Amino acid sequence: MTVFTLHPSLEQMLTDCIRQTEIGSRLILEPAVVTQVLEATKPAVEKLADMGKTPVCLCSARIRPHFKRLTEHSFPMLAVLSYNEVDASISVDSVGLVKVNDAD
Repeated sequence: MTVFTLHPSLEQMLTDCIRQTEIGSRLILEPAVVTQVLEATKPAVEKLADMGKTPVCLCSARIRPHFKRLTEHSFPMLAVLSYNEVDASISVDSVGLVKVNDAD
């Protein structure tokens, strides 16, 4: 399986922005940060698509549903999986790392 991953600083920033609300947990980001994350994700998605692969992002289970919700309108073909959803017998080849400067 060919995937891209999120830089640990981006994963941490997204984790830190998850808030519990009356309707469940939500990722609360400033609009400018949303734009940065989507712009940083676009080259990784395009790289996999150009390789003829289904774009797949591999990330932590905690942020997986939030990252999917964040990206689903811009990248409807993007599959977002958590590390624990990938069977150990599956070979994973990471060909990209999404990084946002503000997450450093």
